[in-house]
Amino acid sequence: MEALAGYESSVPNTGCVINGKRVRIPGVKCTNFLDDKRLRLSGKGMRTRRGRIQAVVVHTTLCSKTKVVAGAGPDRNMDYRVIKWWESRPTHKVGVHFTIDYDGSVGNYADLVRTTYHAGSKLNDYSIGIEVAKRKDGRIYEKQIQVFTKLAKWLCEQFSIQFQCVTPQLANTVIPRVRNGRDVVGVFAHMHVTKNKPNDPGPQIFSALVQKGFKPFTFMKRGSDYDDKAYWRPIQKKLGVTANGVPGASTVAALKKKGYTDGVYALGKLSTKILLGALGVGTAGLVYWSLKRSRSGK
Repeated sequence: MEALAGYESSVPNTGCVINGKRVRIPGVKCTNFLDDKRLRLSGKGMRTRRGRIQAVVVHTTLCSKTKVVAGAGPDRNMDYRVIKWWESRPTHKVGVHFTIDYDGSVGNYADLVRTTYHAGSKLNDYSIGIEVAKRKDGRIYEKQIQVFTKLAKWLCEQFSIQFQCVTPQLANTVIPRVRNGRDVVGVFAHMHVTKNKPNDPGPQIFSALVQKGFKPFTFMKRGSDYDDKAYWRPIQKKLGVTANGVPGASTVAALKKKGYTDGVYALGKLSTKILLGALGVGTAGLVYWSLKRSRSGK
């Protein structure tokens, strides 16, 4: 591939694009296609979205067995190299929303409200695709995993996707429900969609998600019900919404109404102290408010 020295230093860090607007991602260096036209995905790699965004799908650029190495790798302009490879094939309909380079920098190719062709199934319409650059010998860097978990968590907050993922023990296991996309919510991988993508990306990224608080499921039947649905049905009943086991739009709306941050159950309810802080009421105000409630008997 051609040398691209100085490429990164010439572009801004203005985040990704959501519905035509630039949105910064805390703790993530991201350059989008509006600020560097070389990152723009062509029409053949995307289309109008037909479903609700309720999943994140992770990929790696190669299917060699994944090995995680310490620290960060070099900036190899993989965001530009990946899209250049895609666009050089006229009949190749493929694309993701992001690529994470060896050094942890990120390129954004398409507006997140658009569907990109990354998972080879109906899951595309319900998901955001993230590519992690992998070395030929299977190496990915700890920095890339750190950036991925930050990005995935931020996306889940932005789009009210519940903090859940496939258990790391199911690496390289095809999960039939995931292909459809409509009744699964959380973080998945290409290796869960097809047996033709082994080690894409492997278990390590999912282990990192679990460590960051994502609840692991098999998304398979355990007894008479799927394990994720069995977890959500009693929560949905308590919220007063249809207990179908899929925490979609109605569940999110009910969680928001109950005060759960971003409609995400794992984030918990916005505490009174935080709420008063947002309103500009300090500790003294909090004490006064508490005393007033206790005296009124409320």
